[in-house]
Amino acid sequence: TVILGSEDVEPPYIDEINPDSDEVQVPLDANIAFHIKDKVKGVNINTLSLSVRREGDSAPVDIIVNGENQLSAYPNSVTIQGTPADYVISYDPPKTSVFQFRYEQVITVNISAGDLAKNSMGAYSYSFTTAMMLRGKNLKVGKRK
Repeated sequence: TVILGSEDVEPPYIDEINPDSDEVQVPLDANIAFHIKDKVKGVNINTLSLSVRREGDSAPVDIIVNGENQLSAYPNSVTIQGTPADYVISYDPPKTSVFQFRYEQVITVNISAGDLAKNSMGAYSYSFTTAMMLRGKNLKVGKRK
């Protein structure tokens, strides 16, 4: 619920991130999702930016800039739903080597936005680690003697 007529001095905030901050063993095909909320005037979606940096990449990849999906070749990879009080953002990395997560990779997510009262939340950053690659001998499945 957005409250009209109230003074808004609080910036938007991030909630319900998935995968969680510092989570490990995240599947390689995981989506990144989060809520961005503002209790008074509401989030100005035109200020939302999202970038993702995979460990080993030279720079983060801009996914959303000023509320716009930057992956025009993959229009279904980003969804923005909800209201200014509570937007739900989801990023489904395209199935190409440029975007897919690799084993044992630290993924850093950077989010920033402002609200309709021009309060900025600044940069919000968190990381998670993808699943480990299993190593060792291939063992035959069957009865042990």
